Amino acid sequence: MDDDPIERHYPRVIIVEDNQDVSSVLAALLTLKGAETHKAGSAEECLEKLDELGGQVDAVGMNGAIAMKQGGLLISRIKGINSGIKILAVASDDTSKALLLRLGADDFGTKPLSAESIVDKILLMLMGEQKVTNVS
Repeated sequence: MDDDPIERHYPRVIIVEDNQDVSSVLAALLTLKGAETHKAGSAEECLEKLDELGGQVDAVGMNGAIAMKQGGLLISRIKGINSGIKILAVASDDTSKALLLRLGADDFGTKPLSAESIVDKILLMLMGEQKVTNVS
């Protein structure tokens, strides 16, 4: 598998979600849409996965509660590894929206949000990115 983002013709996405059922559904839907999908159950696992992938990730979809742990450091650490990574944070209420966006999230969703809507938001963030060509 070629890790050069210019040569890849599919988005590489990490789902950061501590609910394994939710994570599995999101990963399956993203895979069906042509994405290479990786799952992480915590902020630490997300950072480990980013390291394994050499920072070559196009988007991260994350549970807003995980993003808020440790003062929102996960978002800034992801952006520090690769500022081009698009981040979608999904939280249970709108009160987190301004903070998560200020911390560096590119988009925000409020629960309840269907798995299809989350996947669509992730893929829409990536539209226009030259390296993403197969997002049917």
